[in-house]
Parts: sequence; C-alpha cells; structure tokens
Amino acid sequence: MREIPLRRWLRPLLALLATLIAFVLLVRWVGLDQLRRTSILLGWRGYLWLLAIYTASQAIRTWRFQLGLPVASRPSFLKMGAITSLHQFSNHLMPVRLGELAFPYLLQRWCQIPPDRSLALLLRVRLQEVSVLGTLFMVALCLLGASPHSPGRGLNWAVLAAVATATISAPVLLERSLPLILVGAERLLALLRPRDESSRLHRWSTRAGNLTARIGRESRQPIPLVQRWATLGLTLLVWLLIFLLFHEAMRLSGHPVSAAATIVGSSFGNLAQLLPINTWGSIGSMELGWTLGFSLVGVPAEHAMATAIVIHLLVLSFLALFCLPSWLWLQMSPLGGQPHRPLPPKDHPVDART
Repeated sequence: MREIPLRRWLRPLLALLATLIAFVLLVRWVGLDQLRRTSILLGWRGYLWLLAIYTASQAIRTWRFQLGLPVASRPSFLKMGAITSLHQFSNHLMPVRLGELAFPYLLQRWCQIPPDRSLALLLRVRLQEVSVLGTLFMVALCLLGASPHSPGRGLNWAVLAAVATATISAPVLLERSLPLILVGAERLLALLRPRDESSRLHRWSTRAGNLTARIGRESRQPIPLVQRWATLGLTLLVWLLIFLLFHEAMRLSGHPVSAAATIVGSSFGNLAQLLPINTWGSIGSMELGWTLGFSLVGVPAEHAMATAIVIHLLVLSFLALFCLPSWLWLQMSPLGGQPHRPLPPKDHPVDART
C-alpha cells in the first residue's frame, strides 16, 4: 500500500531534479557574470516594456478563445482572461504539454463548458498557430536568404518552397480531416478495449472513446467564416507580439538583430518546447533551441544563452504574476469553483428536503 504514493511522486521529483540539474549546468556554462550583464542591460524600464508587450499578447489570447466559443456559452472577458492565464502558466510549467489539460478543466469547472467543446476549440487554435508560425518562419527565412549579408544566404529555393508549402498547408488539411481522424481513433480504441469490463483499462479506454466521439461531433459543427478568420487574425497578432517581445529582448540586451533573424532564431526555441523530453518549465530545452537558432543568425552562443535564460525566467515570472489575481478572481466568481447544479424545471416545485 505504501508503494502507490512513492510511484505517484517519483516522476515529478525526477523531473524537478532534472530541471535543477539542467538549470545549474546552463548557468555554469554561460557564467554568472554574463547573466548579470544581460540583466543589467535590460534594466527596469526594459522589464516593464517587455511586461507591457506580454500583457497585450495575453489580452489578445483571451479575446481569441472568447471568440472561438459559441455566443451563448462565452464567459466574460475577465473570467476568460483568468482561465487563459492559468492555462498558459500550466502549459509553460508542466513538461510534455500536459498543461493543455488545464484548459478544458478550468472551462468545465468555472463556466460549465463541456470538455469536448473546449478541446475542439483548443485543437483548432493550435493548428492555426502551427500554420501561422510556419508561414512567419518561412517568410523570415526567405528574407534572410535574400539578404547578401545574412548568415542565411545561399538557400536552396526549390527545397525551401517545398518545405514552405508543406508547413503552411499541412495544418489546414489536418484541421479539415480532424473529424475523420477522430472517428478512426474512436474505432481503434474500441478494437483495443479489453473484454473484461471490470478492468481499469476497459474503463479508461471507454471514457477515452466516448470523449473522442464527442470531440469529433463538436469538430464537425459548422464555424462561421467570420469567426474562423477572426481567430486566425488574432492568432497572427499574438505571435507578432511574442516575436516583438523576443526582438526587444535581444535589442535591449545588447544584441540587436533583424525582425527576420528574431523569428528564425526564436522559432528553434519554440520548437524545442514541443519535444517530449521537456523538464519542468521547459528549462534547458528552450534555452538550447534558442541558442542554436540565434547562433545560426550570427549571435554568439554565450550571449544567446544568457538572453534565453533571462527571458525564460521573465516569461515564467510574468505568468506567475498574472496567476495570483486570476485564481482569486475565479474564487470570487459566482460559482466560486463549486460544481454546477442545474436548476429544476419551472413546472416542478422544489422539494424543501433537498
């Protein structure tokens, strides 16, 4: 009986230990003096300017999720903003993108929105983000390749065009075929489901199959063209602000690079956070990807690594700063975090004993 808590806490403890080891190794490699110089160069005005940019991106994220929901079930902007902040912090903090599960949980608990609807929205938004990021990355890469003084000169334009077409079109095609993919996943889960109905695997596979079927039905619901283009435009604006934050961070830390170089360099850091080997807070993987990307566009590795560490800690601090008032706001909301009980029909009297 004592082995179950040990197994439950073993993986988080190992992930925390790996995070601490990765952070110590990064700091030792880049040096405390370099980190101190980077922090001083940013300064308090720089921190406030970066906070303002990130706050604007969070507001647009909130608006995007709000517009993505049906009008009848849309929460208020403040409540949606609180949920967005907590979801974003969970996504940055937890490894292997496990923080995505916070989005359906929070919407169900405080807004009574079923998980299938929130997961369908989240899938649609994430596919839009992949398409937007791929487009921005390929445009930036083309600009770098066309510049005679750029480290990216001499690119193979035929290969670049093929990769650009695949990168931009694949998420769109995947979104269109998502209902069919979910139907196939539901059937696969049904085939793999054990016959023993009392087994835990049978119960979990049944729940997963039912949820997959509901997400498939939700993803087949028609979306107004205006709503689709609005969420896509807001997704583009979110990432333009994020790249502006990275661009300003590089400039203020003493390493000004072009907008195209910022997009190419930081995209490696964003991609590294998607790898299934992340530590808590993506410490290590994000910094290594960022350093590799900016090294390719001419920034010295030590300077890129120092900026990556400072910016990563700043983003986590910004999100932690948003989370405290967000959690308090949700606790003071009308539901107060309590499970929702539907009201009885008007033609049936309420039993006083209940």
